[in-house]
Amino acid sequence: MTGWRRLDLGDAAVDVVAVPGVAHTAGDLVVHEPRSGTLFTGDLVVIGDTPVAVHGSIPGWLEALDWLQDTFRPRTLVPGHGPVANPGHTAFHAMRVYLEWLLEVTARQSDFTKLAHQASLRWPSWRNPERHIGNLMRAYADQHSRKLDVDLAIDAILAAAGGRIDLDYLLDGEPVRQIS
Repeated sequence: MTGWRRLDLGDAAVDVVAVPGVAHTAGDLVVHEPRSGTLFTGDLVVIGDTPVAVHGSIPGWLEALDWLQDTFRPRTLVPGHGPVANPGHTAFHAMRVYLEWLLEVTARQSDFTKLAHQASLRWPSWRNPERHIGNLMRAYADQHSRKLDVDLAIDAILAAAGGRIDLDYLLDGEPVRQIS
């Protein structure tokens, strides 16, 4: 999808909007309910959780945050993870601080393990700190015009999490265990 699409939900209308460029991923979408000023951001904004940037672009994500704020000026923000933010600008600020930090530290360093530890100390309450290392790898690639080996970044995240992750899910009502 590209552009804007208005959906009539009966008592409310919402706009489903394609975010220009590459941010969290290529093809990010947001949903805006203009009457209340509520913006559903998906994973473009998370609160209390370490975002995942390996499939996106840190500079593009920063541009997308500016675009979201300027375009929608949300009164209420519903993030992809975490509690609803009211007013929404505080959540944008926290994301911006983190993403700018990633670019700042990877401009002059590439010891991702050390930097991931620093990130965990700086954002100690965020869930999923193992994601910092992949985000740092993404930021470094973006900073230095390199192609990120996404498989290597995901492997680094898994290693930081202690190894492979067991996933439980249901298939036709039966529990299935899969190793990721």
